[in-house]
Amino acid sequence: MREVFRASNLSPGAVYRYFAGKRELLAAVAAEAPLAADRLVGALDGEEDPARLLRVAAEGGEAERLELGLRAAALDDEGLGSMLAARRRASLEELAASDAVRRRARRLGWTAERLARLLLAVADGLWLTALLEPAEAAGQTGEDAARLLADAERVRS
Repeated sequence: MREVFRASNLSPGAVYRYFAGKRELLAAVAAEAPLAADRLVGALDGEEDPARLLRVAAEGGEAERLELGLRAAALDDEGLGSMLAARRRASLEELAASDAVRRRARRLGWTAERLARLLLAVADGLWLTALLEPAEAAGQTGEDAARLLADAERVRS
């Protein structure tokens, strides 16, 4: 909560004038804040190669740091967990509907949803790595994951 007060340049009293408590504030943040999956969907916009998502995920950033805090809070708040899960499902559906993911999935002999789920799962690991390790290591891991996806497609062909 101190981070919220600091980031908003408001006192605790001012913040709580708008929100009844921490739970209500976290729900508002979870509903509106850009999350990691949203960033990945944006990275794919117009991109031909869904492996780009893995490179973007390996960069990490503020959206990922915020999401980590929200996920931690969701462990004790079922409503918050449900909200985050719904937003993730929407991003998953958007990824699966993209031309790049559909084409790559077809070449792999997979469904687009299967590939989108794998991309999001690997991206979760990559952005967590980016938050915890030096940038060079996370970036290299993102490149390795993108290469692995390309190699899987070549093996399938």
